[in-house]
Amino acid sequence: MPISFKFNPERNLVTVLAEGIITDDDMRCYRKDLISDPRFCPGMKVLSDHRSVEQHMLSVEGVYRNMQENGVLKSQFKDCRQAIVTNSDLHFGMTRMYQVMMSDIFPNIKVFRDIDEAEAWLFEETGQEDAES
Repeated sequence: MPISFKFNPERNLVTVLAEGIITDDDMRCYRKDLISDPRFCPGMKVLSDHRSVEQHMLSVEGVYRNMQENGVLKSQFKDCRQAIVTNSDLHFGMTRMYQVMMSDIFPNIKVFRDIDEAEAWLFEETGQEDAES
């Protein structure tokens, strides 16, 4: 499968690796596979590395279907911080649009070009503790 993931429970982190050719079905299935894994817990940080993707074979219809189906995942991902890393200008722009359209379901998602910046963002303090004081 062109999208795989590994867990680091000590860091409360899932690293997603996308490589090769990515299709609508790959994008649709990987989140469902992720949340069905017994190691996944709502609130985990997700670092999606798409730097090894050779081609995104995504259709407009597939993206919209994916967005509709992701609505049922809201409870599992609402507290997750998700960083997506890409070196493709096209994928960067597509992900930014996806980020805006899915902000109700995935409120803490951001796209990056640098993996170190993405990881730093995932683990930065959100300031929620200060707001509660």
